[in-house]
Amino acid sequence: MTNLVLTDQPPEPSTDTTRPDAKNTPIICPVLYGLTASQSDCAILIPRGNANEMLMAALQRPGIATDTLMAAVLCADPFINRDKFLARLKDIGVRRVTNWPSGIFFEGNTATAMATVPAGYRQEIEWLISAGDAELEPSMFIVSREQGLAAISAGISHLILHPGLLHEPDPIAVTQLNSSLARVAADLKAANGECTISLYRHPSVFGNARVDVDWADHLLDYGVRA
Repeated sequence: MTNLVLTDQPPEPSTDTTRPDAKNTPIICPVLYGLTASQSDCAILIPRGNANEMLMAALQRPGIATDTLMAAVLCADPFINRDKFLARLKDIGVRRVTNWPSGIFFEGNTATAMATVPAGYRQEIEWLISAGDAELEPSMFIVSREQGLAAISAGISHLILHPGLLHEPDPIAVTQLNSSLARVAADLKAANGECTISLYRHPSVFGNARVDVDWADHLLDYGVRA
């Protein structure tokens, strides 16, 4: 199984394809540097600098194989020209983008309030639609069946399923959660048999739990430097 790794910096240039991580696809998000996985979930609300310009700077380092990675874009950036930024990513060789840090956790009144920023999963879908229009391949972090179906309806066929904002649940809860996530994935594949589902194997949720995740097409691990 080919894995994904959420990390803060692109891997150093190398031609050695025998490295353990050589077949992993890194998702690059420099603004996460120093954050735990749980803190990363809330990174959209943590003032740490210009996330998208930090991303661009990291991707423009000499020798970076930008065509082998995925760029994590802060879609809620109110100061950025979406089309121009996506064009810049394409110009430096990026082929794939995703939505992180993300507003997928905003619900209820919070979602209504943040929609004026704008921030939330519907706004992120709009960004990813634009990415597709710019000939970039969009992938979307989701945390629910509803979000996944909305993404599929928008033509986004690679989904990264987040297990939710849990912290060190007991083994029984992890098993029940995994079963629930498997059902969500099955429903999404029923809606679009060609979509691929990656499970975010969140360390605060799964930790050392032994559960069968064969239902996922790929796995995403957290690899940000402390």
